[in-house]
Amino acid sequence: MSSGIISSFELDHFISELELTNIEDIGTRKWFRNRENFLKLYQVAVLEAKSNREERVKNSFLKNNKLTILLFEIISLSVWKEKILPELIKLSPEPNHTFPTYFVIYNEVVLLGILQTILYHGSAFENLNERTVDLVDYAVAQIIKLDSNLQTDINDNSKISLKPYEEIKRQTDNINFTIGTDCISILRYVTENLDKLPLVVSARLYNNHDVPVVIAHLIENNVWLRKLENGKLYKYSEHVWSEWSPKDPALSHTECQSWLLLRQLLVNPNCASMYQFTSHRKDQLSKLIRYLHEDVLDQLSPLVDLKIWLQQMSMTAPQTHVVTKTPLIMEITKSYRDVLCEERDNSWKEIARTRAELLFYANTNDIQLIAKGLINDIDNMKQVSEKIQICAHCFSRAEKRCSKCKSVWYCSRQCQVKHWNFHKDTCCVN
Repeated sequence: MSSGIISSFELDHFISELELTNIEDIGTRKWFRNRENFLKLYQVAVLEAKSNREERVKNSFLKNNKLTILLFEIISLSVWKEKILPELIKLSPEPNHTFPTYFVIYNEVVLLGILQTILYHGSAFENLNERTVDLVDYAVAQIIKLDSNLQTDINDNSKISLKPYEEIKRQTDNINFTIGTDCISILRYVTENLDKLPLVVSARLYNNHDVPVVIAHLIENNVWLRKLENGKLYKYSEHVWSEWSPKDPALSHTECQSWLLLRQLLVNPNCASMYQFTSHRKDQLSKLIRYLHEDVLDQLSPLVDLKIWLQQMSMTAPQTHVVTKTPLIMEITKSYRDVLCEERDNSWKEIARTRAELLFYANTNDIQLIAKGLINDIDNMKQVSEKIQICAHCFSRAEKRCSKCKSVWYCSRQCQVKHWNFHKDTCCVN
């Protein structure tokens, strides 16, 4: 695959030949050479989505039935980070380089970004079908990490000189936070397409993982807000921490995605048949009513329905008799993560030792080989991802912008009208 424009033939050939990577091979020289292609795929996927052109990456993954492999690659990287990375950082001496390890853990962000652009289209879930359960399990596990005091960088000034293992920990925390917030959007796509998916997916969301309460905890703990010693407030939005002032919108983009996911789960016909309102659930969800004040509802009007639903729920007596409301569901296929872990339960330490030579103690030639093309592609990927425009009202993908100020984007005329009361004070109407 060339370093310039990717032809349709090159793109389709790479995806059609895509095979699942053995977790033992993550971090090998061959693996690093292959990763450059995924960085290019991400750039193409985002640019084509932004320009509303034919989305070749999505079409090729679906045509070649490779979406499940993409999901399994993401899960493999997550398991590598959970099982192998801790064994690596136990090794002595400390690593000479951290870049190769950083790129391994960053690759999860790359593949998840590709998956996001594909799952934006509901038809993609027909390709995943029952494997959407693996996606839900993965996404919830990443979202829960947001509430585990990850030490994320607010700005460049927070980066101080660190020892190699400390630097890897810092990089991992930053990446985990990015992945967790992206997974909120992923789950929103899932909930918008529950009618196309097996019942086991709904059961996973409502009963196994209790996603409504998980999201309620994140909102209650305000995990996207940081207050520095100088009193300045920062919110995490669109992969960066930005200073937040009282003049800014009540909700950041990430907070909006969380609230919209919650609305989709609760103001949903599936909820009544799948979700039992125990005292605990009622108590946790009722706490959210106080956050839905006028400023929030003006900014995100779909939450009016959610507030009404929560108020009605809070006045309803909790269900004290536990009744299994879930229809009969049979799970025959083991999750990919379980199979992966069971097959290698006692091998993590040995895999780590084998990979350490290249990841921690690589010679100059190897470092140059790994870095060649990757650093520029990562920078390009970050720049490209910033070019995706989102609707200022509903946070769907946007293709139209305000004709006066040219700076705020909308998906439709209806959203622009609904958002005008908020936007009119800042719009350049000269």
